[in-house]
Amino acid sequence: MRVKHRVSKDELKEDKFQQFVEKAAEFYYADPKRFWIGAAVVVLVILGVILIIQNRPKPVKNAEAELRLMDALSNFYQGNNEYAEGALKELATKFPRDNAGIKAHYYLGSIYFRSQPPRLDEAKREFTTFIKKSKDDPVLNPAANIALAACEEQTGNYLKAAALYEAVYQRIKVQLWASRR
Repeated sequence: MRVKHRVSKDELKEDKFQQFVEKAAEFYYADPKRFWIGAAVVVLVILGVILIIQNRPKPVKNAEAELRLMDALSNFYQGNNEYAEGALKELATKFPRDNAGIKAHYYLGSIYFRSQPPRLDEAKREFTTFIKKSKDDPVLNPAANIALAACEEQTGNYLKAAALYEAVYQRIKVQLWASRR
């Protein structure tokens, strides 16, 4: 005994892939030259996207930049802020993609924040630049965010400062929780 299975109209679904193949075949037979040009353009666009993704600038390590950073930091910690500021500015402009050049923005922000009187606009700019360029520095990135919040606090932007402090706290809390697992 055979049971016939009846399919209702609601159960029928259109086959989107089959429709796409039919339209592609129709387009091909209507104008094969135009079809191949379109296919070549699609392939070139895909290759271009792949090349752009692969050739994104990545932070690099340069021995000269690292030495310059060490020199600038030794002067920074000894209190020779004028020399350190000049060296860090040069480092940031000469090696913008290097890890040392990126860190130079953080230390420039620190110099501007500690100067008398504090140069808060310049400090905010440098801390923001550092945060944008170094997304994964586990020590300096939270420190830059805290320093940026301190700049906002100094300028009287207490609500924004509190939001920045809270964001840093939440990120660190999540990182600590994840590391304990």
